[in-house]
Amino acid sequence: MNIGLDYDDTITRDPAMWLSVISTMQNAGHKVYIVTWRTKEECAEIPRDVLLMVDGTHPTSRKAKEKYMYNQGVRIDVWIDDNPSAILYTMQGHEE
Repeated sequence: MNIGLDYDDTITRDPAMWLSVISTMQNAGHKVYIVTWRTKEECAEIPRDVLLMVDGTHPTSRKAKEKYMYNQGVRIDVWIDDNPSAILYTMQGHEE
């Protein structure tokens, strides 16, 4: 199973807990990807230990996360996000 996990206001609310959850999911054979509205440059602020834990980090530059991941060739089966609308919708002002 591929799991899309948001960073801001999701992982950042309790990083230690999420690192444990990520480890548990991976030990069960699942892949965990950070999928964030951040830009590539903004991802430089994400702690290295978090980046090293996941199977990939995907900055969408405020684009709809589901479409972005589809275009990357990654199908996300389960989304975990404090802002579910970010999965389907691009942030206003960042439309294509």
